[in-house]
Amino acid sequence: MLAHRVMPDRPPRSPFANPGAIELAALVRDAVACGAEREVLLLRLSGLTAAQRRGHHRRLIEDVWYPLRRATRAQVFDLPNGDAVAVEAPPANHLARIRAAFGEMLDGQQGVTVDGLLQQLRLPQQAAAVMAMVESVLGLAGEAPPAPSMGGRPVLDAAAVQAAEQVLAIADIEPVLRRGWACRLEPGGGAPEPCWEERRIDMAALCAAVLPDHDPGAAPDLYRRLRCAADRRLLAGLARPDVLRRPRDRCLSLTPEAVLSQEFLRLDTLLPAALRARLTIAMPIADVLADPEGFAPLQADLLGRGLRLALEIDAAAEPPLIRVAAAGFGLLCLGWSAALPALGSPEARALADALPRDRNRMILTGVDRPAAIAWGWEMGFRLFSGRLIERRRQLVQDL
Repeated sequence: MLAHRVMPDRPPRSPFANPGAIELAALVRDAVACGAEREVLLLRLSGLTAAQRRGHHRRLIEDVWYPLRRATRAQVFDLPNGDAVAVEAPPANHLARIRAAFGEMLDGQQGVTVDGLLQQLRLPQQAAAVMAMVESVLGLAGEAPPAPSMGGRPVLDAAAVQAAEQVLAIADIEPVLRRGWACRLEPGGGAPEPCWEERRIDMAALCAAVLPDHDPGAAPDLYRRLRCAADRRLLAGLARPDVLRRPRDRCLSLTPEAVLSQEFLRLDTLLPAALRARLTIAMPIADVLADPEGFAPLQADLLGRGLRLALEIDAAAEPPLIRVAAAGFGLLCLGWSAALPALGSPEARALADALPRDRNRMILTGVDRPAAIAWGWEMGFRLFSGRLIERRRQLVQDL
């Protein structure tokens, strides 16, 4: 049980600095991994007016909530936006009593209702909703904010990256780990058909967390060093016994340096041949074209180990270079962007000619709007991934 803490009014600077949110994310992850049922009660102080969050109203709310902090069977997590979450195993008698107490306390109060102040959820069935809430309060949900101009910020240097690596080495990377399913969608309709799980580090969110005062774009080599450190943490997490016990098809977006790391070699050693064949390693086209001769031995080694390879490209990739770089890659991942050529244009036809003929070997990633799906269908894509796909998959799963 966590010790009693005053509920914070303002979020900390870094998401890694808020233990309540990180501990809650870890609990959700463990509940999903073990299939452990938990009742969740969210106290939404952030939804109150400024006047209701202070003085007499605040004291009344905290007095009713406080018994949960002393309950031996309940855990309480304070979130950076001022909200609090209590978790208890069924039958969750403590949570039921607190909800009833709030009903009595709010009876006759103007502008505040039990349903407006409290939200009930259940794990593991509603784990996605709880994780979305955690990401939201940490500022990690939705589109990454545009990078601010330098504006006098110090240029990224080796000391800053080393400090960031030290934080990354001990922090839970769950808040910046993006996972979702690549799904098959047919123009004729039907539910998304999950094909494999994608995992990648959200570098924009990570840099905002551990390098808030620096411009990563000003030092590409140091940024790449941090990306490699983050990829290694991702690989270390996949080598955990509880993850290895849940075999599934996966695609990991990694740098070549991370593939050469000890963390990757350890994961590869732990994977039986049957699971190794279900793992796809995705690498950016820029890494392949930067040193084709140097990349060739690594590519051959990975294919020799029985792994599948995917090539990540974007709107800036030239069709002739795509055809050259795609040799030896079983999957081609095109990142959705408004900068992709318009349907019917010569550029779109050139891109379509550079894509694999086999629709099972190409996927449109980063899909966040219906227009992306429509564009992909016209270009021959049937495999998609991204926030919109994940929302559709979750919706079907919850029905």
